[in-house]
Amino acid sequence: MENNNQGRINDYDYIIKETNIVDIISHYVKVVKKGSSYFAICPFHNDTSPSLSIQPDKKIWTCWSCGAKGNVIDFVANFKKCSRFAAAQEICELSGIKFVIKNSSYESRYFDQKFKSYYDINKQLCELYKGFLYNKENEAFLSYLYQRGLSDEVIAKFNIGYAPNSQDLIFQILTNKNDFLGKNYDQGLVWNEQQLLDAGVINIFSSGKITTIFTNRIMFPILDINGYILGFSGRSIDKKADEQGTKYINSKENEIFKKNEIFYNINNIDIRECETLIIVEGFMDAIAYYRAGYHNVVATMGVAFSEAHIKVLKSFSKLKNIVLSFDNDATGEAANYRVGTILAKEKFDLFCCRITEPEIKDVDELLKKRGEVKVKEMFDNKQDFFVFYIDYMLNEIETLSEKNKKTTEVLEFISKYIDILSVDTYLEAISKKTNIKLENLKLKFSQLIGKPIHTIGQPTPVKKEYKASTPRQAASTKFNYNVNAEKTMSDKINATIETKKNSISRGIDELIASSFINIAAFIYLVNQLPSPTYINDLNKRNIIKIIKLVYERDKTIEHITIDDVNQLSKELKLEDSPHYDLWAEYLNSLQVVIKDLQKDKVFYNTRKCFLKVMQYFYDIEVLKIEELISHETDAEEIKKLKKSIIDIKTKQREQEKLLK
Repeated sequence: MENNNQGRINDYDYIIKETNIVDIISHYVKVVKKGSSYFAICPFHNDTSPSLSIQPDKKIWTCWSCGAKGNVIDFVANFKKCSRFAAAQEICELSGIKFVIKNSSYESRYFDQKFKSYYDINKQLCELYKGFLYNKENEAFLSYLYQRGLSDEVIAKFNIGYAPNSQDLIFQILTNKNDFLGKNYDQGLVWNEQQLLDAGVINIFSSGKITTIFTNRIMFPILDINGYILGFSGRSIDKKADEQGTKYINSKENEIFKKNEIFYNINNIDIRECETLIIVEGFMDAIAYYRAGYHNVVATMGVAFSEAHIKVLKSFSKLKNIVLSFDNDATGEAANYRVGTILAKEKFDLFCCRITEPEIKDVDELLKKRGEVKVKEMFDNKQDFFVFYIDYMLNEIETLSEKNKKTTEVLEFISKYIDILSVDTYLEAISKKTNIKLENLKLKFSQLIGKPIHTIGQPTPVKKEYKASTPRQAASTKFNYNVNAEKTMSDKINATIETKKNSISRGIDELIASSFINIAAFIYLVNQLPSPTYINDLNKRNIIKIIKLVYERDKTIEHITIDDVNQLSKELKLEDSPHYDLWAEYLNSLQVVIKDLQKDKVFYNTRKCFLKVMQYFYDIEVLKIEELISHETDAEEIKKLKKSIIDIKTKQREQEKLLK
């Protein structure tokens, strides 16, 4: 595709705007035109008929079967399993657009002349180091890697090399000093002293002496998410270096190399598909996991962890689980704790891998001494982070005061981040660790979160004495004490739930049917729901999902029939939900509801249904708090609980105003 804007500086938005999305997608899959639209077999699921729709006027594509969608950069990034930056580069090559990022994004540094020299120098250095590793005179270092279990394939995968045992050889090569490499050497690969100093390759002393940073070391290049080399870490194999604390030395920090922002091996992760990521402390641990078959692994530079790391993790499209696997010592345990408490705020599912053998210090050593089977066993037995957190925080407590203080701290922490459905598991772990009664922990936890939880803090109901009003009643109930006994508060709550569920069933049908008459009312009311789970029927939730999807796409559902909804549910693979065979019958029955609603006030009827739904949840919350109050003796806590009831009722009134 020709483009008349050759040489123009572009950013992502410009690329999306100026690129013919149909032409680009056609480079990867066959595109056919049907009427004014374009369609293709979707490459992102097992598609058998063209379900990927391309809208060139809107510059977007959508698969109505698997739900994938986006712009031209998203398509190429997903298809090639690469970053948006790499995808944009490829699109520009195909389109004839000069690719330069002009905004303030991370990638803009690739085109800054100063930073570009850093990347180019590092790339050149990496190739030199790789070559030196396989020189015969350096075979001791190659043998060392072999002894550590690294094959040539693994060495190549991680671009491992060797910095020669010379203070000026690298400097002479990079500067081509005294025509060291000959006069015909590519001048684009020759650098001056200042450039090498800024890039962190050399030291220049006041005496004028110049030395290279890395000598006689195994070299690990450190790449960013787009494959650009940020710097290096060099490992000595001299035992004296271990004793002196100089086993590893790193590139000097500069604008592109910042230790507390780096993930080693991030360049080998498919951030579009990775769902589970392992975080380790060192390069060899990351490589050990890779050798054991776990490729989605990154390493921090030491145990530092920052907001920059979190930003990288948030760039993953599907990341759900993070597994922390730091060293098997006090420092490693502290790192698991520190990094885990930071990541807990980001709502990932967190785990810790813990080596059970005290004499084995890390994953690399575990693989070497026990083999892949033990690494797999350790990974499969990974521990829920919050269980680890409880164990770590409540370990080696000496006084009652310390126990109470730390237990409160643990309860406060987990109350912020855990799934409330898992609370019993964690409270039981705390009880076991501290010997504090589970009932007391449940009550304290309820107080901390400021609202009752139905599954916790429930005291054993006390039977009330039955008083007969006549001798006949006394005789008839003598051996049947519970016949007329009062129901417990829990029984009342459960009875209320069932009653409310039954009362809103018709209202939910009206809600769904109303979308075919008044889509604006439907969208407005659905968006008032705090959560889709307020509609407890999965099938009905799926139908609402479909209707919202169609409305988002077309801004109308006038042309969608009940049969269309049924077909769309099949394409979205919603048949896995319960009672799929009843869907057709239910959808057909809506025709009757639609006719009823068309006769009168659609919005009013649907609003009334929503008020019932809201009233149901608010009633339950209030009942649970009242139950806690009935068993509370602390005046201050009672005051707090009553304040919670006021807050709930205020929220309820505000909700009712919105729906009027």
